[in-house]
Amino acid sequence: MRPASPRRNEPLITCHVKYTVDPYQLPAFEAYSRLWMRLVTRMGGKHHGYFLPAEGANNIAYCLFSFSSLAAYEQYRKQAETDPECIAAVALATEQRFIHSYERSFLKPLLEPRIRSLALCVFHHQGKILVNVFDDPVTQQTLCRPLGGGIEFGERGRDAIAREIEEELGQSISDVRLLGTLESLFHYADTPGHEIVQVFDARFDDASLYQQTWVEGRESDGSPFRARWCDSADFDRIGPLVPQGLQALLRDLSLLG
Repeated sequence: MRPASPRRNEPLITCHVKYTVDPYQLPAFEAYSRLWMRLVTRMGGKHHGYFLPAEGANNIAYCLFSFSSLAAYEQYRKQAETDPECIAAVALATEQRFIHSYERSFLKPLLEPRIRSLALCVFHHQGKILVNVFDDPVTQQTLCRPLGGGIEFGERGRDAIAREIEEELGQSISDVRLLGTLESLFHYADTPGHEIVQVFDARFDDASLYQQTWVEGRESDGSPFRARWCDSADFDRIGPLVPQGLQALLRDLSLLG
């Protein structure tokens, strides 16, 4: 995964949905809404919530959720067509008929910047760690970052790591342990970012991954990437390890050669 950027922390496209609902089935619609908030997040989006009737019209509801681009939104729609939980949610609404109609439109959000809580895992092995290598699209600087992602509400950092690795690599892990916490202030894609980063170490259950030069993965928006094993000499040659302070933390713990 990449640092927070307009593609992750400042979404570029927001979907606005206006629902006409059955006012006598609001509890069913609320349960449906909570389900889709989780599903959109799991599939790489940022959900801003559902807004149910209160005062005024008793049959109008809204929701807002964002993706990094219209292409990422279309990828989500495509994934949803075959995702068992998404199929079940659509079938529930069709069967119970608590949604009478909806209108969808797309907006460009203007949001206040926020601090992001993040969990990363280094998977250290014989003086090397596993990182994703990528370029800042504006500066073209090459950066190296361990795998992981955002910590969801109600989720512990170690659970976020297990979920992210399963989603991105399709791999199970064990022996997850916290190494330290970093605060990262940075610019990526000409956009300022601010992250509180929990740094973990863990072990792959599939030991053969440690013998591979590359580990194939897939971002939440479906785009493929290759994670690689690197040591300090590699970072000197390829590009810096981020977030700032991570390389010093790992050296102090004698985990990075």
